Amino acid sequence: MKQLIGGIIIGVLAILATQQFAQSEQPVLSYTEPSEQDAWVAGYSRSGEPRFGYENDEKPLADAKNSVCFLTKVEITGQNGLEDKTGCYVSVDEFTGWWQINAEKSEGTDASVACNARCIVWE
Repeated sequence: MKQLIGGIIIGVLAILATQQFAQSEQPVLSYTEPSEQDAWVAGYSRSGEPRFGYENDEKPLADAKNSVCFLTKVEITGQNGLEDKTGCYVSVDEFTGWWQINAEKSEGTDASVACNARCIVWE
């Protein structure tokens, strides 16, 4: 008998919780367009000379409070060996609180990398 009453109480609570959730506003999901400019670092200067130093380029994407971002483009050129370290990643800028796309190449490489990302945003 106690199990039956307990089951009824749990069932009623589940129905009330479901009704409350159904009446609340659902978040609206949208997505951002890719950044107009890729985050990129070039292994060669405009004059054609290799650029061997460390470089990082970053572009803001969306407020991290209500979004999640992911890579949509990674293009690497001029990677000839293990010493050519390049990469793309998405991170949160600690100062602004916004997601940003990062393109990075290590010291001693003349490889190039271009990156882009999109975000899913809820409001």
